[in-house]
Amino acid sequence: MRNSKVEQRVKELIVDRMPVKRSPARLRDEDSLTYDLGIDSLGMVQLVVALEKEFEICIDDRDLSLDTFASVGSVVRYVAEKEGESRQDHHIA
Repeated sequence: MRNSKVEQRVKELIVDRMPVKRSPARLRDEDSLTYDLGIDSLGMVQLVVALEKEFEICIDDRDLSLDTFASVGSVVRYVAEKEGESRQDHHIA
């Protein structure tokens, strides 16, 4: 599930909150958070917290993996999926 609004917000959050010296428009899906963007383990924790606050989602401990947080694209896909689940939960409740 791809959402361009989510993609833009995730990219802006990465640039605003992390020591990334690129504009959001210059981030590519395949950019590695660690190798290409230089985000370390503390930065990953800060990114998780920022994503949870920004998107009002809960990132489960079991989702904290190198697969989920490998690249810009993997984070965008994960957040879009979680945001979709959150919307469904609100409709059910």
